[in-house]
Amino acid sequence: AHLVDTSNGHDLWADRLDHKIEDVFSLQEEIAAAVVGHIDWELRFDLREQARLKRGEVNVWDRVQKALWHLFKFTDEDTQKANDILSKTIDMTPDYALAHAVKANAELRKLFFVQVDDRKGAKERVLYHAERAVALDEHSSFAHATLARAYTLYNRRDAAIAEAELAVSLNPSAANAHLVLGYTQLVNGQVKQALAHFETATRFGPSGPYFKVKLLSKAMCLYLLDNLEQAEACARTTLEGRSVGPFGHYVLAVILIRQHRIEEARQIVRQSKDIRPDKTC
Repeated sequence: AHLVDTSNGHDLWADRLDHKIEDVFSLQEEIAAAVVGHIDWELRFDLREQARLKRGEVNVWDRVQKALWHLFKFTDEDTQKANDILSKTIDMTPDYALAHAVKANAELRKLFFVQVDDRKGAKERVLYHAERAVALDEHSSFAHATLARAYTLYNRRDAAIAEAELAVSLNPSAANAHLVLGYTQLVNGQVKQALAHFETATRFGPSGPYFKVKLLSKAMCLYLLDNLEQAEACARTTLEGRSVGPFGHYVLAVILIRQHRIEEARQIVRQSKDIRPDKTC
């Protein structure tokens, strides 16, 4: 399957899908969903870049796109910049659902990657902004996916899965919604179901800021399913870059320990200290 820019003949997207020939209608739907997901990601990337470079009058939508641009840099400094932009945006326009949803994700990022003194307060902010986003736009797949992530912080597993399933139903081509649904299922012990959604998320979003998060999620599922060779391969692909921080090293170390490769695991843990000296596994 190829998606081609007819103005210049360049391939924009290509993928291979294996189906039985009698399943042609299912194949058509899968191709269509993958193409839509890819176009959606490329469009959003372009819009964030335009917002970042925009001079002169900046509206509330531009501000949120700039915040996302910083958020996807995966540094503590950029996470804080995103938080500052979003706080000011919400003060100016308190009823903008997207700003609340992105704010909740920024607070989630701090909880996972940054030393937070008041974790209880941070969790409360995540839940507040996620619930506010859904209340303001109940048809937003992104808002419901964000609320699903917030519910996992409070161990509200059934509610998290329900919100994630709703996010997927609202936008079946949203890689983020499938990623979050897989995450809520994994937390709930539904490993095979989670792996299927992580694979869908990877297929619908074969690039982008969360690509390695998807691969690391797959690695965890494969590990739990005793497919250690594939789990190791997935985990190793996540080690470069900032999107998963030191967690790729932690997961790989566990996989190596399971294979009785203790010294290799120790070396991987030592490498993780270079990324985040303040984190321990």
